[in-house]
Amino acid sequence: KKMNGGTDPNASNHVKTNGLVITSEDVNVLVYRYLQESGFVHTAFTFAYESMVGKTNMSKSNIPPGALISFLQKGLQYVGIEETLR
Repeated sequence: KKMNGGTDPNASNHVKTNGLVITSEDVNVLVYRYLQESGFVHTAFTFAYESMVGKTNMSKSNIPPGALISFLQKGLQYVGIEETLR
């Protein structure tokens, strides 16, 4: 599903935290790359069609292998640190 609720396929939903911005298109490209790397060929094809990742201006060659898992792990580490500081 599109993060923007599917109301406008051309609209991007931006999440901004401390100067960092990630769009729903960015997330879609990361998920697509993950599906490809994991061998989910048919799922990746269907996801690419439905999410229109081919129309994004993000180059897949600029994304390191394992990027989605790396971002998720860093996010979990951040949450853990945040909880420790409370």
